[in-house]
Amino acid sequence: MSVTNTPKVVMLRVGERTFHTTAETLTERSDYFKAYFSGKWTIPTMEDGSIFIDADGEAFEHVLRYLRRGVFPLAFDAAKGHNYHLYTSILEEAIYFQCHHLVTWLKDQCYHKSVTWHTSIKEVEGETIAVTGDGNARAMSIVRAGTKGIKTYICPRGIYVHRGEPSKCGRQCRNAQAGEEIEYDVEHMPLWHILKTEHNFNSEWMTDDGAAFVKYANEKEMHGLL
Repeated sequence: MSVTNTPKVVMLRVGERTFHTTAETLTERSDYFKAYFSGKWTIPTMEDGSIFIDADGEAFEHVLRYLRRGVFPLAFDAAKGHNYHLYTSILEEAIYFQCHHLVTWLKDQCYHKSVTWHTSIKEVEGETIAVTGDGNARAMSIVRAGTKGIKTYICPRGIYVHRGEPSKCGRQCRNAQAGEEIEYDVEHMPLWHILKTEHNFNSEWMTDDGAAFVKYANEKEMHGLL
């Protein structure tokens, strides 16, 4: 093991993982690394020039991604929901490396604000219905909601293809009407309720410079909670 001043490119050995980054990236959002690379002391390195950090390599990968761009580690799957175990692991490393905004986002469960759910109900009518969905839909169900009475035009000559379409009736039909009131039948059309639950992503909660998160963090800091 040797000692060195802060290199421009940093190779970190974290657990069994190796990461390449820069001191600037590490120090911008981490008070731990800001002190580590402050220049107040020399930094011990391994024989290959790497710096050994005793931490969880898998969780640190997500911490480093945050340090690079300020993007929070949203671990969400539409079918399975949030990965709370991963959040817990990352939180422990974020506390250790003193990444205050990342700690706030995880500890205050701001990931729930990053993904919101909306349930909609749409009423449609018809003997058969076609429904399409997209990747945002988590659940969809179709429920029979009753029937709807619909007035249907009856041709005075009883021609079935004219049923419901008075525009198809010509002079002979009008003569057959002979001034009588137009007759209507009542057809009962099935009604359906389509219930769809969808998720939406809120980018204002997904980065440390997102408007919603910045406002939230500033309010916490104002009240001495950050």
